[in-house]
Amino acid sequence: MNVDIKPRDCQFYVDEEKRKVVCVIPHTAELFFNYIEDFSLDVNASSKFWTNLLMPHRFTGVATCSPEDTFDEETGRLIAFNKAKRKLNSSFFKRAQTFVNYIDSKFTEMIESFNTFGERLSNTTERRENKINELLKVKEEV
Repeated sequence: MNVDIKPRDCQFYVDEEKRKVVCVIPHTAELFFNYIEDFSLDVNASSKFWTNLLMPHRFTGVATCSPEDTFDEETGRLIAFNKAKRKLNSSFFKRAQTFVNYIDSKFTEMIESFNTFGERLSNTTERRENKINELLKVKEEV
């Protein structure tokens, strides 16, 4: 999944009179889901955990030109884009960390479950083998 947002993917609103340029990065709510989808994970978007991974629907950056500076739309676009992109990146990686922590806890649970199951299998195997050995000794004595 491509999460490389470029300026051409954004919407810019320019108000020369107010000396502002606003950058909006739209359609970002499912960005993280689309990214992890590539890992073939079963994502149940209706669960509370997965809902918490939803990103905001858009990110906005605003560039305001100070009165003593010369207004330049291209510079304003770059500044506004940078601010919006910084917010998007921060949001994305907060969710990535939450997701990694979740996967880590599930992995730990899985390992503990396998270890418990393995111990149980080992114990029952040992009991069976002891019983078999006892039976074989009894048959040898007869």
